[in-house]
Amino acid sequence: MTVERAHRTVALVWNGSDFKADGASDTDESDSEQPLSHAQQIQAILNSQSSNLPPLPVDVKHAVANSNAVRTHTEAVPPLSRTHAQILALSLPRDSRTVAEWVAQQLRCGRKEATLRAAFCWALNPNKTAAWVCLRSGGSPSRTHVAKGLGLHLRMHPFTRWHVQRGRDHLPAYARRRQNHLHVVRVSELAGVQGRRSAGELDAAIMMVVLQRGALMA
Repeated sequence: MTVERAHRTVALVWNGSDFKADGASDTDESDSEQPLSHAQQIQAILNSQSSNLPPLPVDVKHAVANSNAVRTHTEAVPPLSRTHAQILALSLPRDSRTVAEWVAQQLRCGRKEATLRAAFCWALNPNKTAAWVCLRSGGSPSRTHVAKGLGLHLRMHPFTRWHVQRGRDHLPAYARRRQNHLHVVRVSELAGVQGRRSAGELDAAIMMVVLQRGALMA
């Protein structure tokens, strides 16, 4: 049995109880925690226990209420009892209108692509262990609280489960776009000193930037 995934054919193998993609990556979407039903999502949003935050909703009509609940429940934790992840999540601005804007904001702050990949995994799997998330996302155990905090911060925005999954899948493209932007800015800065340097010196400087960019993308 086969299915089409991202324009390629993937074989499904029966494991005795279900079909599993043969050779699929551990970061496949199927590893994400299952979403709640309509009634379950409403109940989770209305739940006042700060230790049981509602997961990302499926329906966009729940997105605003869900993000507000996550923020309110986190803020309800006494300051001295907050984890490093909670402190980080509450310290960041919550003004991104799209997941792409959120990613761009984090990249401008110097976040690594690997850290953001782990953050997406935390946002989609809030009840999994740190070891599980690190295994699936390739994140660093030493940076767990940062990725977990960013994942919690992402859930404080009115995004649905689909929005976050799509952002996760497009993360490499967002990171490349940011790197290309920095490259253009750097070349523009070098071009600005052309009047004070010889053409040979400027060409050499630009070549150094190109070589550095190539090493980063390798």
